[in-house]
Amino acid sequence: MKLILLQDVKNVGKKNQTIEVKDGYGNFLVNSGKAIASSSKAQEIVSKQVAAAKQEYDYEVKQATMIKNKIEALTLNFSLKTNHGQAFGSVSNKQVIDELAKHNIKIDKFMLVDATNSYGLGRHRLAIKLHKDVIAYVTLQITGE
Repeated sequence: MKLILLQDVKNVGKKNQTIEVKDGYGNFLVNSGKAIASSSKAQEIVSKQVAAAKQEYDYEVKQATMIKNKIEALTLNFSLKTNHGQAFGSVSNKQVIDELAKHNIKIDKFMLVDATNSYGLGRHRLAIKLHKDVIAYVTLQITGE
């Protein structure tokens, strides 16, 4: 029986893949909503869905890349109170997110990669995952008062 998978099935295939299985297992996959019978009309519909998903993916990557370029052009400046070179406190992830928001860049805390949630004096690079394939690096410059 020839089928088109509607979702990933372990040890069988990936979503939108055309597979050939025995009739009994094919009926199980169709009845459980994991596959549909392969036909020229079904192939056409799946092809259109794959093309639309690719187009949407490309659009998301393009948007994320634009935001990445905007972020990487920035250096966020912060100042901390110091006493004899020792900083009191640190810059938190929330402060970084708020500072990015002032530049019309909206991110959430879950986009921060390996964030320590505290940054002391000096220059730091913070990774921000904008998309599964796009990571931006913002520079933090933290000085003492």
